[in-house]
Amino acid sequence: MSLDLVGKRMELLREAIPNLKTVAILANSDHPGEQLERRASIESAKALGVTHHYFQVQDAPELQDALAAIIKSGAEGLVVFPDALTVANRQRIAERRSKHACRRLQDGPNSPRAAS
Repeated sequence: MSLDLVGKRMELLREAIPNLKTVAILANSDHPGEQLERRASIESAKALGVTHHYFQVQDAPELQDALAAIIKSGAEGLVVFPDALTVANRQRIAERRSKHACRRLQDGPNSPRAAS
């Protein structure tokens, strides 16, 4: 993803959730460019006055644990960095978050967009 779009993604999440105070960032730490995207996301969150929690995953079991931790964190929003793992599990991610009335925003060609 273009780093220019990372900030826009955070802005769109803030527009979708006006009272957004905390965002969870879910990413595969093995994905190329993850550190640059992480840095840009954190900078964007800070610029918007939003606290962030970062959750790293590398496989499906870690993803399950991270989703449980994200729910416990109380984050109102979720940003998911697109890669093979997160795209393959996009429905699981979306369903888990929807059950807990948290909005989600994930980029990618077949990914869910901000939910109401």
